Amino acid sequence: MKLPLQSLLNQLKKLKQKKNSLQKVAQKNSTGRIFASPKAKYLANQMNYPLEKITGTGPNGRIISADVYEYKEISEPIKSPEDFDQVEEYSSVHQTEDFSDLLRQKMTLSKQTIPHYYLTVDLNLDEMLESMKLLNQSSSEGDEISLNVLLVKAASLACKAVPSVNSFWMENFVRQFEEVNINLFMASEFGVISPLIRNVQSKGIKAISNEIKDLTESVKEKSADKSIHQSGTFSVINLGSYGINSLSPIVVPPQACILGLGAAERKVVPSDSPSKDEVYKISTYLKATLSCDHRVVDGAVGAQWLQAYKKLVENPITLLL
Repeated sequence: MKLPLQSLLNQLKKLKQKKNSLQKVAQKNSTGRIFASPKAKYLANQMNYPLEKITGTGPNGRIISADVYEYKEISEPIKSPEDFDQVEEYSSVHQTEDFSDLLRQKMTLSKQTIPHYYLTVDLNLDEMLESMKLLNQSSSEGDEISLNVLLVKAASLACKAVPSVNSFWMENFVRQFEEVNINLFMASEFGVISPLIRNVQSKGIKAISNEIKDLTESVKEKSADKSIHQSGTFSVINLGSYGINSLSPIVVPPQACILGLGAAERKVVPSDSPSKDEVYKISTYLKATLSCDHRVVDGAVGAQWLQAYKKLVENPITLLL
């Protein structure tokens, strides 16, 4: 693989600048002494760079640490993959699917252009786990409702409570949506994908559970219709099954926010009504992080959304209303 043209032009420009600068003798006085800062001398010594070949840009031609780093860039051009010795065997990575490749492009653009900020809150799952247990008492094997389903449903209702989060950044204006259409990130053998669940706020928990299961199966069987990979109005990614405590996901443009969910953990906490026998209790907690585009959702609005989400998760009876 050859270096891009712009990279080669930049290297040639630096080499030309270096050639011109070497003709100057500003860094030397009449006795031939080289003036350099202590840090510059240390760096040059560590990198085995001759001070007499480094052009100083400090006062009176004094060599400073930045000059040493600049000399390093010029003397050690970027290598192409062919310049490295192949010391081990390797295998080629498979070609990515169109929708997975598009997602990578979106993520790259997002990290480069969107002013991200992150808000994290601890969620008490005791009531939600108890509700899940009750809901699954009459369910057949393989038809149980998962914790993730309840967390996704709660996210949709929080978006209705704080609608500014359920928006697109449209460059010149913000577009706010009535429906909450959630992209649920999941892993597949051809990379991370984000199938779309539409109108989540209006669907029942059982319907959401069945839809997520169908999407998961279609992805495994490679029968998923590419139309389900369209952009929703909000995204959720849950890495709890991988043992990840917390995460700060990248906002997927043009969406304004994405929710990252970590693993549920049991902790010893002070009891709500301490007695002689029970001063502490064991509760299950989960860290939820909301990543926001500051152009659409400021810190106060993001905090309001997390407050609403926390209230819904910790009082799960409201999910059934």
